[in-house]
Order: sequence, then C-alpha cells, then structure tokens
Amino acid sequence: QKRVPDSIPWTEKHDFSFHLLKKALAEAPSLYSPVPDKPYTIHSDASQIGIAACLSQKCGDKCYPIAYASQKLSKTQQSWSTIEREAFAIGVELKKVRSMGIGTEIEFYTDHNPLPYLTKSAPQSARLQRWAFALQKFNVTIKHCPGVKMPHADALSRLV
Repeated sequence: QKRVPDSIPWTEKHDFSFHLLKKALAEAPSLYSPVPDKPYTIHSDASQIGIAACLSQKCGDKCYPIAYASQKLSKTQQSWSTIEREAFAIGVELKKVRSMGIGTEIEFYTDHNPLPYLTKSAPQSARLQRWAFALQKFNVTIKHCPGVKMPHADALSRLV
C-alpha cells in the first residue's frame, strides 16, 4: 500500500504557478498564416471518443500552429479498432487541408506505432485499404511520436 501524505504544503511558488496556468488556459492560442512553400506538420490523435489534430509549419527551429481541429466520433466509429480511428483522424485532417496540402510535403505524427506502416504494407481491412489508397494523392509521410510529446492533439481528442 502506498503512503500518501496527509497534506501537501502550499507555497507562494505553487500559487504563482497555478495562476500562470489559469491565465495560459484562458487565452486563445495564437495562430499563424501558412507559408505555401514550407512543408506542413500535423500531430494527430484518436481516443475512444474523438479525434484531434494540430496543423503547424516549422520555420527555423520553431513550430508555428496554423489550425487545430477536433471531432467527436459516432457510436459506430467508437467501435472501430485503434488503427482505424487513428487512420480516420489522418483522413479527416487531410480533407481539411486539401486546398493547401496537395503538392506540398506533409509530415504526420501519430502516437499509434503501427500506423506508419499503413502505406508500406497491405492493410487487412477494406476500410484501411481505401484510406491507404486515398493517402497516395498526397505527399504524406507518417511517423511515430510518443503521445507525451504531443499533448495538444492528445488533450483535444479526449475533450470533444
């Protein structure tokens, strides 16, 4: 059995940090205009109840957010396998950026490790085969990224 302290001492440092966090959460994020010649980066995630993504561009050493998207999954979509929900998140985001995405390099980051192999092997389900085929219209690279390194997409997929 874990030992839990009876109380945690609350200091001015904690109070200051708490107020900074509240202020940051209350402010709308700054969004930037896309630069047509630069590649896009999309961090996407799917939870049991929703999907989410953050579209950004890297200029120099910094990533600039361009758009955020999230969507609640229907009851049918919630019953899909994890790889199908994660692939669906990619498809939805590609539809949203179609006007700026065709011909432009797009790097997708997902926390679902099997998803990068979607375009490299023959998917087993017809649904995944259709989505893998649809991805061929775009200059897309899918890469794995641990969920802890993309909390924005992870949080949005759970808060729909």
